[in-house]
This record gives sequence, structure tokens and C-alpha cells, in this order.
Amino acid sequence: MKRTSLIILFVLASSFVMNLNAQQFNNPSNSFSQKKPAYFTMKDGSTVEATISRLSYTKAQIDELVVKNSEGEKVKIVPEEINFMYLPQSAVEKMNQANDLLNDAKRWKSNTLDNEKIEKGYVYFESTDVVIGKKTNTLLMQVLNPGFCSKVKVYFDPYATETASVGIGGVKLAGGDAKSYYFKKGSEAAYKLAKRDYKKEFSEIWSDCPALVEKYGNDPKWLDLPLHIVEYSELMK
Repeated sequence: MKRTSLIILFVLASSFVMNLNAQQFNNPSNSFSQKKPAYFTMKDGSTVEATISRLSYTKAQIDELVVKNSEGEKVKIVPEEINFMYLPQSAVEKMNQANDLLNDAKRWKSNTLDNEKIEKGYVYFESTDVVIGKKTNTLLMQVLNPGFCSKVKVYFDPYATETASVGIGGVKLAGGDAKSYYFKKGSEAAYKLAKRDYKKEFSEIWSDCPALVEKYGNDPKWLDLPLHIVEYSELMK
């Protein structure tokens, strides 16, 4: 009887959380398949299809990729040469993303990215200007909202802490949300947007969309950031 009650509680809680988070960001990925092809579009306009042999990082940023081309040769690629790329998730990462509602192709389509690759679990990175402190750097950043990024892009902040999560039997149901992202509107440089600042900066962030400010401006919630981006994109078509 207790087991049945626990199962019912789990189903109800899961349903509640899924409805609550109808819009959400993808979980960041840092483990990629070495068997499936990765796709690169370079800044000179050329394209490369190859499998990943090795990735190396400096300060949580990819600083070098070693790939294996169709002839089986290993080739080094540096991020500065890449305009954008699609990397295949590892089996473990893809399993972790299985419940992300934004990967549901029937609900979300991007008019700027390759939807077929996104549907197959590819992770999208692009080269973009990023403000860090007083400097602006060009970095290769992982996009966390590939299904609704036409107006606003949210990039993974590798140093972001997470909110506390709630779970049943070791399964996370809610929470665990990053406390900061890198945020980019239009062609502006991306900058770090933190949970602690969102409420006070809300009106300024969305100042070009008065309807959104009027609707949510009295009590904007950090967890509703994906929803705000979706509604902003619809209102600003």
C-alpha cells in the first residue's frame, strides 16, 4: 500500500513539475560521442564533418579539438577558427536530456538552427562576443535554448552555482537551476545575468517590450526566464 501511494505521489509530482516547467533550458553538456559525426562551420565558410577524438579545456572553455576525418587522420581545430558547430552528445548525456521538453520537435522549432540535428540530440555551440569584467572576448559558447533562440540566446555559464533541488527516491523533480547564464539579445555582446540581479534589472532588460514588462514586471521570477524569452520572441516578431 505504501509502495502504491509513493508511486502515485511520484506521478503527481512529476506531472506538476512538468507543467510548471513547460518552458525550460537544456541541461549543459560536456561529454560528447566519439562515434557519431560532429559538424563544424568555419569562419572562412568551409564545413567539416568528423568524429571527435579529443577535447581540451582551459578555464572551462574549449581551447582545442582533435577530430578524425573521413580518411582516419587526426586534425587539430582551434575554437578561433569555428563559426558554429554541432557536437553529438554521449549516450549518458543524451539520457540526461531525455525529459527536456524543449527537445520535443513537435512543440519547438528554430528558424535559425538545424532542427534535425537538434532533434537528434546534437549540442549547438557558436562563436560570439562575451563581456567578461571590463573586456569583451570572442568565445565559443554552448546555447541552452536552441529551440527558441531567434531573439534571445542563453549560454551556459560553466561557473554558475545551482539552486537546491527537490527529489523523491533520488530522482530530481524540481530545482537544480543555474543561478547565472550568459545572456544575449539580438546582436549585442553576451553578458553574465545572475539570479540575484534579475528582478531589479527586469524592466531594463526587456525595456523594448513594454507588454512583457507590464505583464511580469511587478514580480518577475528567475525560474520564468525561459517563459519570458518565449513570450518576448512572440511579441517582437
